[in-house]
Amino acid sequence: MTISSNIRLAVLSLLLTGQSVLAGSETPPVGPPWKTDFQAVQREALRTGKPIFVYFTKTY
Repeated sequence: MTISSNIRLAVLSLLLTGQSVLAGSETPPVGPPWKTDFQAVQREALRTGKPIFVYFTKTY
C-alpha cells in the first residue's frame, strides 16, 4: 500500500464517520493504543504495510 492510498483510506474513513469527527473530543476514544507522532506512525505503516487511521480532535 502506498502513502497516497493510505491518505485516501484516511479521508474515506473521515467521510464515513463525519458525525463523530464533527463532534470532536479532547481525548481519543477508548480503543486501540493511540499514537500522537504522525511521522513515527507513517514510518511504521511503510515498514509493516498497514494502513494509517487518522483521528482528528478539536483543540483550541
